Amino acid sequence: MLLPLSRSTYKRGDLPESPLRNGYFETAPLNQESQSSLRRRAGHVAFGTAGAGPIRGAYRQDGSIGGLAIVVSGTAVYSVTTGGTATLITGTISGTDRVSMAGSAAKVLISNGVALYETDGATMSQVTLPDTFAPGDVKFINGRFLVTKLNTHRYYWSGVSNTTFDALDYASAEMAPDALVGLGIATDEVWFLGVSSVEVGQPTADPDAPFVRVQGRAYDMGCANRHTIATAANGVAWVGADNKVYHAAGELGVISHSGIEEALRKATATDLRAWSYKADGHEFYVLTITNYTFAYDFATKLWTEFTSYGKANYRGHLGYPLGSGQYVAADAYDGSLWRIDPTVRMDGTDPISFEFGAWVEAKAPVRCNNVILDCTVGSSALGSDPMIAMRCADDRGYVYGDWMLEPLGRQGEFGEPVVWRRLGQIRRPGRAFHFRITDDVDVTVRKAQMNEPV
Repeated sequence: MLLPLSRSTYKRGDLPESPLRNGYFETAPLNQESQSSLRRRAGHVAFGTAGAGPIRGAYRQDGSIGGLAIVVSGTAVYSVTTGGTATLITGTISGTDRVSMAGSAAKVLISNGVALYETDGATMSQVTLPDTFAPGDVKFINGRFLVTKLNTHRYYWSGVSNTTFDALDYASAEMAPDALVGLGIATDEVWFLGVSSVEVGQPTADPDAPFVRVQGRAYDMGCANRHTIATAANGVAWVGADNKVYHAAGELGVISHSGIEEALRKATATDLRAWSYKADGHEFYVLTITNYTFAYDFATKLWTEFTSYGKANYRGHLGYPLGSGQYVAADAYDGSLWRIDPTVRMDGTDPISFEFGAWVEAKAPVRCNNVILDCTVGSSALGSDPMIAMRCADDRGYVYGDWMLEPLGRQGEFGEPVVWRRLGQIRRPGRAFHFRITDDVDVTVRKAQMNEPV
C-alpha cells in the first residue's frame, strides 16, 4: 500500500496536520508510481556579521552603489561587500521595527516610519521631505524614488536620478479614501496597496504626472502590512487585509490556502514580514508571522514551513540577492548574515530538522506489519551513522507516540532498506505518520509504503 506523503504544510482546525518542514516537493520523473520526491531546503553558510542585530533591513541590487549591500542592524547601518565584509556607516536609524529600503545607481533610501535617510555606502544623511512628513514605504522605478506619506493615501516622487522631493510632486491613490500601506513593483507597474483597496499605476513621460492609474485594475483586498510586500516571480506578493496571500504578475491571484489563512488570522499583523529568494530552480516567498515561518514555492505552487534550531521562527526573516544566482539571508535574532547554499544540510553549525508526514485511512482495524521509506541511503560522510526517526498517532495526530529510529546507511550502503516493523493495529479513522531527519546527510524521499514485502 502506497502512503501519500505530505507535499505541502497544512494545519486547519481539528484536521490532522500535514507536516512539511524545511523541505519542499519536487517532480521526479524516475519515480514511476507518484512522480514525486521531497528534498531538504538549502542550508546556511556563515557569510558575515553586521553588528549585534537583530537585522531590520537589508538591500542590495546589481548596479546600485557599486554592488554594496546596505544592512540596518539594530540602530546601526553597515555597508557589506560581496565578500561579506561589513563596515559601519556613521549615523543611526531609530526604532526596532523593520525598515523599508530602495536604491538607485547612486543612493539607497531607508525609511523607518519617522524619517527618510540616504546613503552612498560611505556616508549617511537625512533626506529633506516637504513639510517634514513621516515616510512610509519607499520604492524605485524608472529613475525616480516613490515615498508614501505615512497614514495617508498620498505618495511623493523624486526628481529623475536624485533624492529631491518637491512639495508639489505628489499624487494620491484615488480608488478609495483609505491610507496607503505600501508599494509593490511588478516589472513596469506600481501596485498601490492601501488599508482596504489596491490599484495599479504605470509610468508616463509626463514629468508633472509620471504615474497614471490603469483603468479597470482596482481591487478591494488591501494590505495587512507593508513589510509583507516582496518582489517575487516577476511580480509582487503580499498579505491582504483579508488574511490571504496574493501574487500579481500581470494577473492577480490568491496563493494561500485555508491553513495559511487561519494562521494569518490568528497572527498579529504588525509581526508579519516577508522576502523572496531562489535556489535550485525554486523561488520561495518566505513569510514570517507571529509563531511560524511559511514559504511558498512558485515552482510547485505549494507551501512549506521553515524553522531554525532552537528558535521560534526561521532565522532568515529577510535578505537580498548576492549576484550570480546566490542570496544572503539576514538574521532575525542577531547580526549574522548567511549565504544560502543548496549543497549544505546545516544552518551554520545547527541541524536542519527535515520533517514530513504521511496518512492512511482505516475503515476497519488493520495490522501495520511494516512501513518502508524509499529514500536516499548510503550517502553519508565516511564514519558517520545517520538516522531517521518516525512516530505515529492514531487520534488524528493529536498525541504521537515515541520517536522510533532507523539507520539511513553508512557510506556506500546503498541497498539497505529503511523499515519500521511490528507497528501494531490501526483503527478507525486511521494513522498519521511523522518522519524527521536531522543529521547532516543529503536525502531525497521518493515514497512511503505499508505492509509490503521487504
